[in-house]
Amino acid sequence: WASVASPRVAWIDQLRRLSGVVVCDVGSLRGGPVPSWKVCEVADVVVMCATADAVSVVSTLGWIEAKGQSAPGVPGLAVDNARLLVIDSPVASGERFRADGLRAEVGDGRMAWWPWEARLVDAVLRGGTLDHRSLRRLTLTRSVLASTAAVLEAVR
Repeated sequence: WASVASPRVAWIDQLRRLSGVVVCDVGSLRGGPVPSWKVCEVADVVVMCATADAVSVVSTLGWIEAKGQSAPGVPGLAVDNARLLVIDSPVASGERFRADGLRAEVGDGRMAWWPWEARLVDAVLRGGTLDHRSLRRLTLTRSVLASTAAVLEAVR
């Protein structure tokens, strides 16, 4: 945040000069011209994460549809590059969406669904990678690889 918010650092130009795929975690996005919005506007794809509960999905889809404009007079993003990533984690509560129903509503090209698999999450938290033989067959691994490939295809 200190780097992004610093008016003395020409970080946006530095991002443009990087080769290959660059991933930036800008944290939570709120309305208004916060410094991280410049990253979102130059990004080829912005991935918005939500849990599978109704409040998280509906509010994130609303944010995407409004391009981040949270109130009249508050500027939104000038680009339409946001995608929805639903992580079906056990912390979601209340009414929950299912992957097939949400895909029918949103469209496959605009969203990805990552099912929760505690075994994979535990392995990654302990320093494992997705190419470990025992993890490659898991649904979450295949979902992560497929959605990453779709995002990379969108930037080409």
